[in-house]
Amino acid sequence: MKALSRKLREKAYNKGLSDVVAALLSIVITLVLLGAFFAFNGGYFITAFQRPQVASTLPLLQPLYLIINPQTQGYPQQPGIILFLVNYGSSPVQVAYAMVNDAQQPNVTYVYLVVPPSSSTGGQPKFIPCPTGEIQPGKEYAVLVANVPTSLNTYFITLVFTNGYSEEFVLSPGVIQ
Repeated sequence: MKALSRKLREKAYNKGLSDVVAALLSIVITLVLLGAFFAFNGGYFITAFQRPQVASTLPLLQPLYLIINPQTQGYPQQPGIILFLVNYGSSPVQVAYAMVNDAQQPNVTYVYLVVPPSSSTGGQPKFIPCPTGEIQPGKEYAVLVANVPTSLNTYFITLVFTNGYSEEFVLSPGVIQ
């Protein structure tokens, strides 16, 4: 009887020991996996980890919508199309000219800073001319492209910048991107 009791105690001791070893092994594996995760993704969680910041000279222009030949009070009154866009890049760009559809000659462009509607402007946006054609980051601009047919359903607009870059948009009138 004593031998049986002793055998049961040894078995229970060995089982408890194997549970402890399994738990420690599980903790070690978890720590190794966490270490590997933070080695690859540490910059997102640890602020002391510095990543180089590179300023892009490319414009990141997002078209908002397109209006054809607006006859509304307060809008620029030149005939043509108005492309509303925002520069999400980190540096300003200067519009040289625009090419629309399959035109052989560049179209004249006028750039306006758009001030959102307020009670002082009578609910209409205000358009401030930008004679240099410069589009600053983070602000809404209207690019009026003159001498363009206003009866089309889709416009292929290429804005060419003074730094040599260009950006193309395919838009339909009134469509919000």
